Amino acid sequence: MDYKTQTIHGTMYAYIDKPYWNAGKKRGDHKRNYIGKIVDGRFVAYKKHQMELQLESKQSNLSPGPVAAEHCTRLFYGATYLLDLISEKAGIADDLKSCFGQCSSEMLSIAYYLVLEEGQPMYRFQKWGATHKHPFGMDIPSQRISEMFGMISEDTKLEYFKRQAKRRSEKEYLAFDTTSISTYSELLKQAKYGKNKEGDPLPQINLAMLYGESSMLPVYYRKLPGNIPDVKTIEDLIKDIDFLDLEKLDLVMDRGFYSEGNINDLMKRHHKFLIGVRTSLKLVKKHLDKDRDSFVTRTNYDPELHLYVRSYTEQWEYTEEKPRLGETVSDTRRIYLHIYFNDQHCTDDRDRFNHMLDRYEEELRSGQRVPDHETTYAKYFDLHETPVRGMKISYNEEAIRRAEKDYGYFALMTNGIRDPVQALKIYRLRDLIEKSFGNLKERLDMRRMSVSSEENFEGKLFVQFIALELSSYIKKQMDDNSLFRSYTMQSLLDTLDIIEYYQQPGRSHHLSEMTEKQKGLYELMGFNAPS
Repeated sequence: MDYKTQTIHGTMYAYIDKPYWNAGKKRGDHKRNYIGKIVDGRFVAYKKHQMELQLESKQSNLSPGPVAAEHCTRLFYGATYLLDLISEKAGIADDLKSCFGQCSSEMLSIAYYLVLEEGQPMYRFQKWGATHKHPFGMDIPSQRISEMFGMISEDTKLEYFKRQAKRRSEKEYLAFDTTSISTYSELLKQAKYGKNKEGDPLPQINLAMLYGESSMLPVYYRKLPGNIPDVKTIEDLIKDIDFLDLEKLDLVMDRGFYSEGNINDLMKRHHKFLIGVRTSLKLVKKHLDKDRDSFVTRTNYDPELHLYVRSYTEQWEYTEEKPRLGETVSDTRRIYLHIYFNDQHCTDDRDRFNHMLDRYEEELRSGQRVPDHETTYAKYFDLHETPVRGMKISYNEEAIRRAEKDYGYFALMTNGIRDPVQALKIYRLRDLIEKSFGNLKERLDMRRMSVSSEENFEGKLFVQFIALELSSYIKKQMDDNSLFRSYTMQSLLDTLDIIEYYQQPGRSHHLSEMTEKQKGLYELMGFNAPS
């Protein structure tokens, strides 16, 4: 039995922590139901609790049988049935119920609506809810949706993230990335003008997100001001990771998150990491300067990756500040540095560089110089002007060689993956996740959000995160089974959505006829078709 203990006046009591919705405080809350004592290391249940267990046992052994309906029902069922199975398999339904109690079915119904009705506004839920079988089973008026968004508290969200993160972190690496959401609302304190990844001329909020690298399911997000650079977000992520109580955590990050401070913080907490690093980094530059001439050889060619690869074991100069003692602890920690060379990327980079030089040379010859390009002119061109021949242009070949010498090279740093092939495979999954999230943001109308208050934004964002979990599962299955050759996600869901659920008074429910194609889609999603 899963219970917790508390010692009161020397006696150890056993209790079950039960979440519930506190209507007065308008937030999720918890209460303790004491069920017994711990005597000599053994649990002794109260009589009331024993009777409750006996009653539950009897009820579980009863055959439920058909439930008689009071009126005729005809609803679309096939797509929401699929979402029911996904939310059960991923633990979404159980974790929502544990954290939000009775409100969880409303949240799931709204998340289903966001997944199935691409880009539709919330006020259209009434029409959709009346024609579909969904967890809440009744209409949720627009006012109630707004109220519910405003009631979702930070504590209950974090408890949900904690539960979801534990389901993922024990089985896979967690990829970390950021994305931006533009907003039309002027009421959001953290909406700032920054470097917008979609190029929208609107204030934005950044989301820092953790994904399971193999399941491709998001497990956590954190809202950030729109003008915070990626490298700063790791500090807050590490603090949040401590709250999530993850004993084992393996992170995958791109090079925008690299800093010596971030690496030291991750090592301090004994987290494993895989991170992209720039070729200009001192550790990388040291090996490239030594081995560049012998790097592109058959010995270093990997037939699986179709790349040239070399790995190095390095000692990281680890430092840790101890403010209470007023000292800095220094040590060395082992890391692996994997360096790769991609011949095609080298050619592409060199082509782009030469096209740029062609354009700048033309600006110089035509006399139409661009003020912002003056630094580049001086770096790569030698200009000589004579009264007779005018301007003579030659090239700074040494500067051009320095610019081109690292084309095609890229590097990964890790304290956990010795094999360079495995490291790159895991890192490439992070790229797929980033692209997938961009596509899903479009589907869930997360590009630009308009809400009436800070609280509503927080709540809507959380429910959209639930919808993102559901959509991410579907997309992963579609990718794995090459379903995008024949379907978009919307057309696949529409194909299943037309399966209907019928129920008449005095009779158990039945379903409309299913085609072999529909049954096959359920199997490719990893489930049995409804019966």
